[in-house]
Order: sequence, then C-alpha cells, then structure tokens
Amino acid sequence: MLADELAISKVVAVTVPPQPDPEQIAHPKEHMEKLLEGLGLQWGGAEMYARIAAELNLSHLRHRCPDGFATFADRVLML
Repeated sequence: MLADELAISKVVAVTVPPQPDPEQIAHPKEHMEKLLEGLGLQWGGAEMYARIAAELNLSHLRHRCPDGFATFADRVLML
C-alpha cells in the first residue's frame, strides 16, 4: 500500500509524498505508522488498510512492486 501515495493521501486527506521503493522496506507496517505519525495522523489499523485498498491504482502498484505484487497479480490472472 505504500506504493500508492495518492490512495493514502485520499484516505487520510493529507498529501503524502512518494515513498521509497516499497519492495525494499523491511517493516512496511511500521513505516506506514511512522509516515502517518510524521504527518500528525494516527494509524487506523485494519479499517484504514481496507479504505486504502479500495482506492489503490493496481497498475501503479504493479509498476512500483514488480517482484511482489506484479508477480502475484500475474499468477491470479492465469487462474
């Protein structure tokens, strides 16, 4: 979810800057919490994940996460 700063921005109603390569972030949940904390926001847990997921641009996610999400999406499309 860190791959799509526009989706995060829409959900939290604050402009979120692009994040570093999401596939290189060792602890993405902690990164998200610190990111939002730095913007003066609190992490909303599972509900926030669901809201961000509803806003994600899957093409952007495939581009930003070629080894993780894109591979997964390709496998799903083959089913």
